[in-house]
Amino acid sequence: MVQPALRTGSTKWLEKLAAHGNGVTLIFARTETEMFFSQIWEKADAVLFLRGRLFFYTVEGKRAVHNSGAPSCLVAYGENNVQALENSGLDGVIVYLKHHLPHPLTTGSGCVILPPVRDE
Repeated sequence: MVQPALRTGSTKWLEKLAAHGNGVTLIFARTETEMFFSQIWEKADAVLFLRGRLFFYTVEGKRAVHNSGAPSCLVAYGENNVQALENSGLDGVIVYLKHHLPHPLTTGSGCVILPPVRDE
């Protein structure tokens, strides 16, 4: 998994990843931005929207006082990476994008949202 710079250069970095077509990246789930539309909605194969906000840790293992400050998602390019999201066991919701075909649950709208499986 790779992560672009969160403040600068994200669009160019995601352009390179989308062109490469094989990888997973962790980014903020800013779904309304031009970057999200041009590099994710239009090019990625799937997005795993993570439940809650992430906390980061220091190299000494100490949890940060504050969370990441925004919702996060994992974006998959390439079938093997979609499968990695599916098998990750992470708490969240996967959205399969319309150009990710054929997926058995894809409908005419082009995407399908699968809720997480929870142990009762």
